[in-house]
Amino acid sequence: MTIYIPIGISGSGKSSYQKKFLPKVNVICPDTIRKQLTGDVSNQSMNTEVWIVAYDQLESYVVKGEDVYFSSTNLSTKAIDLVINKVESVRAKNLKVKYEILLLTDSEDEELCRSRVRADLENKIDRSNTLVQADDGEGNLLDYDVIHKQHEDYLKMKNEVKGVMSAYFESGLDFEYEIKEI
Repeated sequence: MTIYIPIGISGSGKSSYQKKFLPKVNVICPDTIRKQLTGDVSNQSMNTEVWIVAYDQLESYVVKGEDVYFSSTNLSTKAIDLVINKVESVRAKNLKVKYEILLLTDSEDEELCRSRVRADLENKIDRSNTLVQADDGEGNLLDYDVIHKQHEDYLKMKNEVKGVMSAYFESGLDFEYEIKEI
């Protein structure tokens, strides 16, 4: 079983990559769940419920031993920890697991990603609007948009992900992993 964990900002190509290279893999996408729960992919009012559903779906696929593409930005070590901890807590011990960490390198060009998001929104493609002003998590607005914040988080995560995966591997958990820049 392979768990694909893309790491990338909005507009970096996470969905496009999955559709082109992994079309038959089960996809868990919090934006899709958000749309189902609230009617609006950008509505953040039910995020707790969104993530409960996402991790319940992940558990369901893992119990069946099925490959999963966890289509989220995954821009923090906490995000990676939550996916791995869920998988490791429910998988059968004899089930071989491989984590493929996919670093979407277009994330390094925040203007390219911003232009893709802008074009999608102008073309009425249903996607999360990350061109809005970012906040600090406590409701205080910052002087830049969400994509800029994601870009900063991506650069940090790119440097941290190898250490995170090595620590899990060295802890004695039985899995394989590969980090790919795409």
